[in-house]
Amino acid sequence: MDQRLKAVMDAVERQDYEEALRLLRPLAESGNAMAQNNLGTLYQLGLGVKRDLQEAIKWFKLAVDQGEGSAAHNLGTIYLTGSPDVPVDQDESKKWYRKARELGFEVANQKWYE
Repeated sequence: MDQRLKAVMDAVERQDYEEALRLLRPLAESGNAMAQNNLGTLYQLGLGVKRDLQEAIKWFKLAVDQGEGSAAHNLGTIYLTGSPDVPVDQDESKKWYRKARELGFEVANQKWYE
């Protein structure tokens, strides 16, 4: 694992999300798919930042474009659960869960989205 990503994981383990965000953003902006997925997760959960699902979706989609299956799974979950700013959309959720599987990420309850 890239030492910079290891430093991010160490910060997350310490629950120092502001430090994780500081380290992740430049990696994500430079195109690192794992960093994009992790940055999306911070926005999805509101860790170190104000929760912002639109920002999370942006970062997850960038990661999916590079083949990051867990980011597709995260998108599926966002559309499955919804929020005030992202309505529940089962078709969109199924699309992203299928994409996650195509990218090698095993999704629970496969029969639901096939």
